[in-house]
Amino acid sequence: MTDRIGSERPATGAPGGAEPRDTAAPHADGLAGLHELYRRQFLPLTRLAAMFLGDRAGAQDVVQDVFLSLQRRWHRLAPWPESRIVAYARRAVVNGARSALRHRSV
Repeated sequence: MTDRIGSERPATGAPGGAEPRDTAAPHADGLAGLHELYRRQFLPLTRLAAMFLGDRAGAQDVVQDVFLSLQRRWHRLAPWPESRIVAYARRAVVNGARSALRHRSV
């Protein structure tokens, strides 16, 4: 049997029939969907921001700020379909990049 991380685990379980607890669960805090979204969307969102800014480091800063914002709102966003969350994140990246451009001109 394999657990959610993909490593092999004995099928017999712990003594007494109880399954061993995974004490190092990386997403035990309910943010598993956000972690997966970050893993899949960080690079495309960074490329989007870089198209506006022409600066990779600035683009990464914008995307990081967006994901921090998503984390604060995750309890409300988690029930949404993933496509809607991705569209929300793209819009936030565009707005963040435009804001960064405005701050550069000041």
